Amino acid sequence: MSDKMTFVIGFHKTGTSIVSRLINSTGKFNAGKIDETICENPTMLTANDLILGHNGIKWYDLPLPNEFTVDGSMKNYLQGLKTIIGRAKINFFKDPRFCILLPVWRGFFDDNVQVVLTSRNPFDACRSLERIYDMRKDHACNLYEQYMLRLFRDLKGLPHATVQMEMLMSDPKNTFKPIANFLDIDMDEVNFNLVDEKRWRHRGEKYNGEYKKSPQPIAEKYRNGDMVWET
Repeated sequence: MSDKMTFVIGFHKTGTSIVSRLINSTGKFNAGKIDETICENPTMLTANDLILGHNGIKWYDLPLPNEFTVDGSMKNYLQGLKTIIGRAKINFFKDPRFCILLPVWRGFFDDNVQVVLTSRNPFDACRSLERIYDMRKDHACNLYEQYMLRLFRDLKGLPHATVQMEMLMSDPKNTFKPIANFLDIDMDEVNFNLVDEKRWRHRGEKYNGEYKKSPQPIAEKYRNGDMVWET
């Protein structure tokens, strides 16, 4: 079992769930009791929502605070949670909120953290938010940009590896191999039957129409489907 805390991080609807399922299928990592629908530990999900609430926002709110503060009763709560995590020997969590809360958890785990990043065509991810949460296009694009800018800023110094969602769907084994090497996972232990291309298929349209006309920076910058990891 890894002695590092492993986070699967990516913007909402970029493949964090399927990547977490593949990692969990090996039995090498302990995520505790998880919600199988979203492959997240409800306790960590609650903790992240509480941190956001402590700073006066929800996961979909903008603008983001310059820094997220954890003090008073919130700090005591997280210290207690850290103790519980240590006793249960949990070493694996997934939550898109880590994109903006990574500094908090880096501090609590003394930088003993490694990260698996997921990526997907930004406009497909934003359109998923629009469809599922009835979110405005410009707000979804701005949210994506702010999440990713925070993540790139706060990831510095941490070991990490990246997996691209569309490639994972089309060629699971070859795409996941660098992640397996990074996490010291035996590829034979990974249940690739979990990758259902029909279920997870992403249309990948290039938003050369209405999104190109958007005044939002993210829409202009990535209108041709360029991946944020390559900028």
